[in-house]
Amino acid sequence: MDPDDDVRAVEQRIARGRNGLAALAENCEETARDAIASPKSLLAVAAVGFMLGEMLRPSRRSPPTRKAGLAGMLLGAAVALVRARYGNPWSLAELAWSRATAARHAPRRSSPDGPTPRAQQQPQPAAARPGAPPR
Repeated sequence: MDPDDDVRAVEQRIARGRNGLAALAENCEETARDAIASPKSLLAVAAVGFMLGEMLRPSRRSPPTRKAGLAGMLLGAAVALVRARYGNPWSLAELAWSRATAARHAPRRSSPDGPTPRAQQQPQPAAARPGAPPR
């Protein structure tokens, strides 16, 4: 056998292998394209797209969100003013608490018109109150 014949036979075998591989790749490409473009897969992709669109769409309740955003902004500004004035919100709370307890323990002033109606009422003993248990 001549070496040229052997080389020619090997080259033909390689060419047949390449052609067979190219045909197989083309066949796989057509099969994949047919599977992707089938009506079932297109319908499934459309359904998934609609579901994702519904899930990712912002809610239609924007007016309460706008109000909450405005309230949050105003609250942030109020806290900033409290911190600038009193140092922190707890200092303001302590001040309010001390004023409330001082107002509770302060003697009541009588008005120029006389005693207030609340001061005119005499407390009833427990036995005289209706519905009170006897002693």
